[in-house]
Amino acid sequence: MKLELLEIKQEIKVEAKETRSLHDEVLERVNKTGIRKSVYAITSYALKNLKHSLRYPGSWFYWMLVPLLWLIPYAFQGAALVEGGESEFFSQFGGTGDYFSYIAIGIVLFNIVDAAIWGSGNQLRWEQKSGTFEFLWMSPISRYELLLGASLSEIGWIIFVCTCQFLILGAILSWSITIVQLLLILLVILITLIGLFGFGFLFASIILVFKEPGTLTELTETSLNILLPVRYPMQALPIYIRWLGYIIPFAYGFMSFRAFALANNLKLGALYLSLLFILSVVMWIVGVKLFSKIEQRTRKTGQLGAY
Repeated sequence: MKLELLEIKQEIKVEAKETRSLHDEVLERVNKTGIRKSVYAITSYALKNLKHSLRYPGSWFYWMLVPLLWLIPYAFQGAALVEGGESEFFSQFGGTGDYFSYIAIGIVLFNIVDAAIWGSGNQLRWEQKSGTFEFLWMSPISRYELLLGASLSEIGWIIFVCTCQFLILGAILSWSITIVQLLLILLVILITLIGLFGFGFLFASIILVFKEPGTLTELTETSLNILLPVRYPMQALPIYIRWLGYIIPFAYGFMSFRAFALANNLKLGALYLSLLFILSVVMWIVGVKLFSKIEQRTRKTGQLGAY
């Protein structure tokens, strides 16, 4: 009897070892292919969004050309207020006396901020309206992969729009940019996109709580239009609200871009670029952590199911 019990125990131990080794092997395979699966999920979701938007090519040309039409009133305003198109007083704060070029760069770059507000941040709401939100949220992939895919598709769209707008403005205004300036500008845009990802997570977590993003999105866009140096330097803001603009990483993206492209001030541009990188990383960390907590809270309270 004792021998039989010992044999059974040994068999159980052998089976446990085999099960454990099989479990470890599965985990090892998952870890090896985890990054590949994540990249596949992110790119698949991004391509899905891009294919959907490509069904409406008119909207691409609309957003490529219409923001340039918004510049026309500022061109007439600058011609009326600034003699010869240059202002020494404006150059003291804006780093350049070319008022129209200053505003043109600001409006084009604000498209990146708009992409974070209307695109990746509102993607969850658009999926709910399409009737696909529940299926995506219950799929065996990470929530971060969904939002990263949404942000990636917005990046593809916004790169096309901004590139076309800069080419059109460059031809009209005869901008002359060196290779070094071009590389620095591309670096500014790349780091700004890091902040875009973080802002997308941050805004998506707010959408999970408030559900209806229309009013909130309009309020956010209008507030950022005031706080960021889109049409005027930060020094034009009252002191008691200027500090709000200084903690937004996108503000340093605007200032570093202009420092490299218009003022040709490499030291000042490098300073703004460093601040842009630090604040973009901070926004990324805060956005991811806040989204994780909000998503867990909405699942526990059942608020997500009633979305």
